[in-house]
Amino acid sequence: MTAYAEVAINTPSGKTFTYLLPDALKDGLKLYQRVNIPLRARKAVGFVISFPEKTEITGLKAIESLFDPFPVITPELYELAGWVSHEYCASLGLTLHGMYPDKLKYFPVRKKTWMPEGGISPVKGRHETVTIEAPFLERLEYYAGEAKSAVQNGGSVLLLVPETGLIKTFAEKLEAKTGLSVICYNSGLSGAKSFAALSKMLAKKAKLIVATRQAVFLPVNGLSLIMIEEENADSYNSEETPRFSTVDTAVQRGKIEGFRVLLGSYSLSLKAGRLYKNIRKSPPKLSSVSIIDFHDKNKVISYRIDKELKEALKSGGRAVVMATRKGFSSYLRCKTCGAVFNCSACGVALVPHKEEAHLACRYCGKKENFPDKCGSCGGVLLSAAGVGVEKIEQELRKTMKYVPLERVDSELLDRDSKKKESLKRFIDGKTELIVGTRLALPYVREMKKGVVVLAGFDYVMNLPVFDATEKALGLILALLDAANPGVKLLVQVMKEENRIGTALKNGLLEEFKLEEIKMRAELKYPPFCRLGEITVSGRTEEEAEAKAELFKSTLEKSGIKGLDILGPIAVNSRSRKIKTAQILVKGSAGVSDAVWFAIRELETRYSDVRKNLDITIR
Repeated sequence: MTAYAEVAINTPSGKTFTYLLPDALKDGLKLYQRVNIPLRARKAVGFVISFPEKTEITGLKAIESLFDPFPVITPELYELAGWVSHEYCASLGLTLHGMYPDKLKYFPVRKKTWMPEGGISPVKGRHETVTIEAPFLERLEYYAGEAKSAVQNGGSVLLLVPETGLIKTFAEKLEAKTGLSVICYNSGLSGAKSFAALSKMLAKKAKLIVATRQAVFLPVNGLSLIMIEEENADSYNSEETPRFSTVDTAVQRGKIEGFRVLLGSYSLSLKAGRLYKNIRKSPPKLSSVSIIDFHDKNKVISYRIDKELKEALKSGGRAVVMATRKGFSSYLRCKTCGAVFNCSACGVALVPHKEEAHLACRYCGKKENFPDKCGSCGGVLLSAAGVGVEKIEQELRKTMKYVPLERVDSELLDRDSKKKESLKRFIDGKTELIVGTRLALPYVREMKKGVVVLAGFDYVMNLPVFDATEKALGLILALLDAANPGVKLLVQVMKEENRIGTALKNGLLEEFKLEEIKMRAELKYPPFCRLGEITVSGRTEEEAEAKAELFKSTLEKSGIKGLDILGPIAVNSRSRKIKTAQILVKGSAGVSDAVWFAIRELETRYSDVRKNLDITIR
């Protein structure tokens, strides 16, 4: 065996390192195995990606020891890592560590002698991706039938759910319906529990697994089906590099390993509905939804909703008031007619910048002076809009003084234990009214009767992103899907005559989706084009903009036809010490190729290119 190993490490750069193989590892070390390595003055974990026959590098250090007793990555999963790395423009080392973080350990807590029996074998069957669009109970029945059939035929099944809190729910229901023992997994499990779940996944026996997003990368013996519940949930899009789509990654893994992928939701994303074959469709039942038009500068919740809440609680029901999450950009609207000011080129809401006294598009950078009046009705009363959780809580504590009320958001419920305790109080009746963000969705599932209110709906619908209306509709339908038959859903809007409100009232959801798809095609948005957002950072605004201009000019030299490159524009940074500028790249093909071209070209001249980039490609 060669005396050298090429190792990929957790770094934004694409650089790999060559290490000496100690005699003790020459016979046991395998390709794609994780190893402990010295890296400058610290210790690190790396992935062996090749065994070079020779090297001209001198002064090499030796690999210290094995991190895992066997390779956790199969050749097929390594191929998937290469696809994720290229598709989402992240280094291979960063991608591998994102897929298999150091805390993911395939050995018992106190020893490293365990080995899976007979290796890890993919199915290598026929791949297809299909969808079902149906209410929760109908989807659950379908998942149970598919899982039972696959396991009886000797295949393993992985069901992905959008949040940790749903794992137990689905596991219990699927066990009851199928008689199968379910393996539960999430990345927050303790070492012993994590190992117990991971080792069962590698057993030859056919199995059913319920897990969250990270499990899309895990080795599972005989995997023949991945099912993704609520495929349109935002939580399936990673917010850390690599910023991968769980759905797209599962589909790609299905193609590589040869297994089926099933996408389920109450209302499919426009992308899934457009790209994949639907095998079951039950239209949403909208009779329990009411659209309530209300706007008052001195009050957040309408008088009608106040009354509905009090009546529901008086009759022994529960209530949940959900607002949009914190941090959403505001938009400018007319107080007279409710019209919103949008970018004429990109179709997204313009964001008010009061200090500079202008409106700006966060995609193309177009700027407009603050208007004197509304272009639709001529009204002169214009304001930035938005409703926050704290503001709603403050008002309801005044109007419902004697009702046990609790706020539910990420600031207050920052640990799973707190979430469980809060939900139990609601179930036991110690809390009757919940005010919260999307974290309040599990509370809706526990209600037998009562009222659910969605406030600040316009805020979501007018986010400065291309899929704002889809997100807004998805939020309503997620609540509708979670609510039991005895629960009313009230959607408070500032302007009743909006596209989604009209579609809901008249039962025209399919027509709305067709209209939205047509707009996406005309404006070159997904699923017709890929969209890349490249954020470039610098110590000053001038430095960030100069770097972004350089990156843009390099993108333009890629030679890839059909790309639209917009920007750069200044965007808000999460850190006050860092300034950022954004470039937008749109194209039916070649977006990732163009970004990689620019990165590699600039790396021939600068050493810190990737450290200053944050890339999201959809």
